[in-house]
Amino acid sequence: DLFATLDDRLNSRLSSSARIRFGQYHDHELVAILEDRVRWGLSDDAIDRDALAVIADAAAGDARAAIGILRNAAQTATRDSLDKIPLDVIERAVPETKSEIQQKNVEKLNEHQKVLYEIITETEEIGPKKLYSKYADRVSDPKTKRMMRNYLQKMEHYNLIEARGATRGRTYRLND
Repeated sequence: DLFATLDDRLNSRLSSSARIRFGQYHDHELVAILEDRVRWGLSDDAIDRDALAVIADAAAGDARAAIGILRNAAQTATRDSLDKIPLDVIERAVPETKSEIQQKNVEKLNEHQKVLYEIITETEEIGPKKLYSKYADRVSDPKTKRMMRNYLQKMEHYNLIEARGATRGRTYRLND
């Protein structure tokens, strides 16, 4: 978002800097993170370690997702006047939480990124040339192809889209 309003040449220089990607957490690490959340926010017997392991597995290494699943499951249990968070509540919280995270990530996109995301959403899979062509048709001031690649990388980072293949054979599709 910080780079979105900058001149394309300056943006190109800044965005070519090294990016740091943090690896995914292991399930036992996520369980430890969730145990701290339970200790500080819920009663000790509200959820057991096995249920936290189910949440960690569903989160697939994403701490934000794990915490969101726990939060949504706890809110549902409270709303339903349950003393403990059962597995069926956790299972219902998983898709709801993942949808919330995806929506928040889409909301973070700038105008140009949203157009690219919409095009990818409308197609099952699309190559970069066709994607840029459709993008340029939809906006009045299209960014450069290089900038489009930067936008696509950001969407990949947010787990909104998936890039498949190498440079010339690369295609983009929604992340499953």
